[in-house]
Amino acid sequence: MPIGETMTALNQIKEQGKIRAIGVSNVSREQLEEAAQYGRIDSLQPPYSLFWRGVEKEQQPYCIEHNLTVMAYSSLAQGLLTGKFDTSHRFPEADIRSKNKLFHPPLLSGAEKS
Repeated sequence: MPIGETMTALNQIKEQGKIRAIGVSNVSREQLEEAAQYGRIDSLQPPYSLFWRGVEKEQQPYCIEHNLTVMAYSSLAQGLLTGKFDTSHRFPEADIRSKNKLFHPPLLSGAEKS
C-alpha cells in the first residue's frame, strides 16, 4: 500500500474523530519523511532494546527534530533480557523466537538460568 494513500486515509478518519493520533511502526527515516508530506505523524513505534538500537541513528533524531513521540516495543528483546532463557530452551516452531538469532548460539550463551 503506498504511503500517500495510507496517510490520506488515516488523516480522513482522524478528521472524522474516529482516531486521535497516527502512529507508524517499523519504518525507515525516509519513510517517515515521505509520510510526513501527507500529514502529521504523532508517534513512531520501533523495536528498541539493548540488542535493537538502530532507531537511535536515523529515526530518533528525526523524531526529536519533528516533536514525534517514540513508543518502543519489545524493550525486553522478546523476553531475552529477562534471563529466563538459555541454550537448552526450545520454542515451538510457530513462535517467532524460534527463528530469532538472538536465541541461538553463539549469541545466546550457555549460562545457567538464575
